[in-house]
Amino acid sequence: MQVMSSFMEKPIFFDSRGKRLFGILHKTENNSRNVGVIFLNAGLQYRVGPHRIYVKTARRLSQAGFSILRLDFPGIGDSEGVVGDVHFDLFDTEDTLRAIDFLTQEEGVERVVLLGICAGARNALKTAANDLRVRSEEHTSELQ
Repeated sequence: MQVMSSFMEKPIFFDSRGKRLFGILHKTENNSRNVGVIFLNAGLQYRVGPHRIYVKTARRLSQAGFSILRLDFPGIGDSEGVVGDVHFDLFDTEDTLRAIDFLTQEEGVERVVLLGICAGARNALKTAANDLRVRSEEHTSELQ
């Protein structure tokens, strides 16, 4: 992947279902790709992802011209709320839709890619099935 521009990381908050959700926005000098990527929590892991994989990948993608949002769902990391029952459908797609709204309205992206592991993967798949702004979803989950 060719590095196209420098980037900055900025903490952001936005509202969803009466809660303030927190994320880290990776902004490029020139969003030449006009594509946003949202990293969705892997279970109860906060926005850095397992073994910091979300941080490392977000920085590389940002340097290549993508706008990136690493999101904390309600009750995880620095987002308001509480985590209820822990299960595979833990996260509400409405929160992901608000994250997409943020990237399209505040950052001007036209296409969105959702990335998730485990429960984040399930949320990405469910959101993509109901929102045409999502052009791709990348997910991995090991079902036993």
